[in-house]
Amino acid sequence: MLTVFAAYQGTAEAASWVLLSYVWSVVGIAPDSFGAASSCHVARLLGQEDAELAKRVSWQSLKVGTAVSFFCSALLFIFRKQFVWCFSLDDTIDQMLYELIPYIALCQPFFTFGWTAMELNDALHLFKKAMISNGIVTSFITIPLGYFMTYNMHYNLEGIASAQCIGYTVGGVISIIFFAGADWDKAVRKAKDIGNVVKKNVDLVTEPLGHYDDYYWDDMPIEVRAAATVLGYNPHTWDNGLTSNITDYDSLTVAQLAAAKIMGYTREMY
Repeated sequence: MLTVFAAYQGTAEAASWVLLSYVWSVVGIAPDSFGAASSCHVARLLGQEDAELAKRVSWQSLKVGTAVSFFCSALLFIFRKQFVWCFSLDDTIDQMLYELIPYIALCQPFFTFGWTAMELNDALHLFKKAMISNGIVTSFITIPLGYFMTYNMHYNLEGIASAQCIGYTVGGVISIIFFAGADWDKAVRKAKDIGNVVKKNVDLVTEPLGHYDDYYWDDMPIEVRAAATVLGYNPHTWDNGLTSNITDYDSLTVAQLAAAKIMGYTREMY
């Protein structure tokens, strides 16, 4: 929708807005990957019923992830001319991107803080809350603001960038509220229930069920999704091909060994 708003302003504006998403992706690679890795680690700790350590790791992850984001944003802002040159040689588009980069540099640390909280909420099994809140923010804040900035105020791309930054910030605040108010004991119980589901199903299986590496999360049977969760995966890490931090087969717990069997992993394959 924001690209449609940009196209209303002109062809160069539409091209610049599309290129801006790639610029934003560059500065977000390290913080986003750190958030996903933190979520996997916290999910593993919850599976081991160590809620206190999981909580400490989570808060530390928020601090470190935000620090990484500040560093990446500073690099982007300082070397913005070089970044722009890498993406376009058109003077008009170059100037537009150059003017938009400060918005990315300012918004990225706030976005990272909220994004990391959202990843940690996945480890706490707060998927439904995250989905609903993101839908509400997008539908009632980001898109309406982008429309207002474009069609009512007649601002340039900076108006749309402002709308997106505001939406990201609000979504991040909501994620942080959910995270700060999370029931860690309940998260441990959920992780334990998932482990029990895995154990119950593995007792019924004499051979590995099969291999699901090419499946999307929602396409796998519920017992396979439960097994993947025990092995440190969540929908985001699985669908995006990210690796779990549980890599040593010999250190797997009983529940994790059962999960590996359901996933069809032998020692050599794992």
